[in-house]
Amino acid sequence: MTAAVQALAHLDGGDCAPGVLDAALELGPPTFQPRLRRWPPHPGCGCGARQEGVAEREVAAERGQWGGE
Repeated sequence: MTAAVQALAHLDGGDCAPGVLDAALELGPPTFQPRLRRWPPHPGCGCGARQEGVAEREVAAERGQWGGE
């Protein structure tokens, strides 16, 4: 899903979280195939994402590598 599609879905009143929430969409050379890289909430952040009682998101903890690295 592109950023524009996600923005339009939000403006239309979509109540689901965007596919890139807590993530980055990366493009790596030489093929520039998109890859979604998940980022867990930082333990020192005061946003409350790590507090008990807050719904946990399924986040892949792996830190994938570009091919050839």
